[in-house]
Amino acid sequence: MLDIEKLLNYSNTIKKNNKTCSSSAVSGKIGDETFMSKKYPFTLNEQLYLRDPERTLLGKKIVECAIQLMDQGGFEHLTFRKLAAEIPSTEASVYRYFEDKYQLLRYLVAWYWEWLNYRLDKLSPDAGSAQQRLREALEMLANSARYDPFFAHVDEAALCRIVVRESPKIYLRAEPEDNQALFMGYEKLLAKISQMILELEPSYYQPKALVSSLIETAHRQILFAQYLPRLTELQIPNGDYSEIADFLETLTLAMLSRHAPD
Repeated sequence: MLDIEKLLNYSNTIKKNNKTCSSSAVSGKIGDETFMSKKYPFTLNEQLYLRDPERTLLGKKIVECAIQLMDQGGFEHLTFRKLAAEIPSTEASVYRYFEDKYQLLRYLVAWYWEWLNYRLDKLSPDAGSAQQRLREALEMLANSARYDPFFAHVDEAALCRIVVRESPKIYLRAEPEDNQALFMGYEKLLAKISQMILELEPSYYQPKALVSSLIETAHRQILFAQYLPRLTELQIPNGDYSEIADFLETLTLAMLSRHAPD
C-alpha cells in the first residue's frame, strides 16, 4: 500500500520555485486591524477560528505562512512560535486567531473545500448538455491545484498537498460538534457534482461514493504527475490538466454505463 504522506514528503525535496512568506502577497505593515479590501466570496463556520483571519492583514499573513511552513515541514513540525517568527509577529497574536494548530489545520482544509465550491459555482449553468456540465466540473477537480489570483495570499497548490497529506489527522480527531463545520464544504461539493451525475444517469444509485472517489483520484494523480511520474502515465504538460480531466471523465462514464437501463 502506498504511503501518501511519505511520498508527499519526498516530493517536497524535489520541488522548485516555491512561493514563500518572504515573497509575500500580503504587503505593508502587518497589523491586527480589521481590513477588507474586497468582498469575500464565501464564508467559513465560526467554529473554525477564534477570529476570522480573512478580515485582517495579520490574519491573511498567518494563513499564508502556515500553508508554506506546513507544506515544507509537515504538520508535526509546525508550531505557533515558528509561525510567529516567519510572519514576523508574536506567538500571542497567532493564538488570537486559532486556539491551536489543529484548529488552524481544520480551517485550512475547510477553506480548500469551500474554495472548490466557489469555483464550481462560477461555472456557467448554461454550459450545454448534462455531460458538458459534468465535464466542466471534472476539469475543475483535475485543476484543483491551480493558482487563483483572487486569493493572492493562498498558495493553492501547496494547500492541495496539505489536504491530501494532513487532513486524515483532523478527520480522526474531529468531535461530533466539529463535523458540521469541518465537512460542510466537502458535503456541498459532493451534493452538487452528484446532482450533475444524476442528471446524466438518474438510475445511478451511488453518486456520492463516485464523486468522493473522483476527488481522491484527482488529488493523487496531480501529485504523481508533478512529482512522482513513474507512478502514472498521466502528464500535466505546461500546466495543462486535460489528461487528468479525460481520465476522470472516462472513469465516470464507465461507471455510469454499467448502471444504465437496458
